[in-house]
Amino acid sequence: MKIKRIDILGFKSFVDKASLDFPPGITAIVGPNGCGKSNIVDAIRWVMGEQSAKNLRGRQMEDIIFGGSESRKPLGMAEVSLTFATDDGRVPAKYLNYAEIQVTRRLYRDGESEYLLNKTPCRLLDISELFMDTGVGAKAYSIIEQGKIGMILLSKPEERRFLIEEAAGVTKFKTRKQVALKKIEITRQNLLRIGDIIAEIRRQLNSLQRQAKKAEKFREYREELKEIELLFAARHFIVLEKEKEQLAAGLDLLNQQVADLSGRLAAGELGLEEKRIALLEREKSLAVVQEEIFRLKGESKTTENRLEFQRKDLLNFDRQQTRMGEELASLRRQLAEAEAEMKSLAERQGLFIVELAEEEEKLAQAELRLEEMGRGEGELARELEEKRHALFAILSAIAQFNNKYSSAAKRIEVMAEKFERDRREKNLLEEQLADTGRLAGELEKGLDRLLADREETRRWRQKKENCRKAGTS
Repeated sequence: MKIKRIDILGFKSFVDKASLDFPPGITAIVGPNGCGKSNIVDAIRWVMGEQSAKNLRGRQMEDIIFGGSESRKPLGMAEVSLTFATDDGRVPAKYLNYAEIQVTRRLYRDGESEYLLNKTPCRLLDISELFMDTGVGAKAYSIIEQGKIGMILLSKPEERRFLIEEAAGVTKFKTRKQVALKKIEITRQNLLRIGDIIAEIRRQLNSLQRQAKKAEKFREYREELKEIELLFAARHFIVLEKEKEQLAAGLDLLNQQVADLSGRLAAGELGLEEKRIALLEREKSLAVVQEEIFRLKGESKTTENRLEFQRKDLLNFDRQQTRMGEELASLRRQLAEAEAEMKSLAERQGLFIVELAEEEEKLAQAELRLEEMGRGEGELARELEEKRHALFAILSAIAQFNNKYSSAAKRIEVMAEKFERDRREKNLLEEQLADTGRLAGELEKGLDRLLADREETRRWRQKKENCRKAGTS
């Protein structure tokens, strides 16, 4: 390949775009010191892939960008494009159809770099492969700086070997060999890692299989435990149902007894009320008799008072006996009548006293009967209280049975939730086992592909080794 043209923009002293053509017959670039001849060589070396800022006479790679002057501002990018002619045919096979090849490199002040081959973004490796075996390159023998000839002549044989191999055209194959060896080493490391991963996955797979077996046994034990618990719960439920029926029958009997006792109590209370009413009527009649006695006593007192007054009048009459004889006879008659009336009243008072004693005796008997009925009522009340306590005990037992029934229902619900949770865990473990199996299959397929690539690389190395031996012989 021959250099046809170079375009420089922002590289070192080339602040403006500069294009240099190299038509046939151009053998050298001459000029005074400081005109930029060395910068052109640095630009050519840089666009070919030079990575050392020291070889470009700088401290860091950003030093190649125009840094500004008194009249010009610094630029933010450096770009060099190198165009080669392909007339001599010394180009890689894939570029034979191109009339020229343009290599471009850009560098921005933030450190970002770009490579272009025929205005298409590419890698530095593509540019390096382009210049291999052509004698052109950043470190090839085609670019020898001033003062480097003596260094080459005085260098060690192994240092000059690079230039000789470049001239012989084996650098490309050695580079490819190094790349292949690196790939083989990377593949070997990947195989080791894959082996470790497969071993770990197999270990995890065995662990998951053991866990799955344990989960299956746990599920069987849990099903058996569930059946046993359901059987016990059913038996307990049947027993509780029988107890419930017995308690319900006892409760009905007690309710019937309570109804009978309530009827008897109501009848007793009704009889007691009737007796109380009769007693009240007798008390009313007794009060009427007592009022009559009090009235008779008042009349007797009035009669006595009248007798007292009459006695006083009798004294007066004695003093006036002569004068009131007729009145005395009349008074004697009245006195006799009064005495007769007093006797009659005394007899009636005796009768009333006898009747009052009889009524008091009847009242005492009624009070005794009332006291006996009160005691019977107390006994009925105590019996009713005992029945109520028994009823409350039955209701408490029913409440305890309901609580036990609710607790059993809750236990059944908890067991159902636990069964559902275990089923989901089993499904999850089965999914993880399936995913692990798929991953193991994919890794085994990848291992097979890597082994195939390794075998293909080994055959390629054997073929190259045979070609090298054949060429040597």
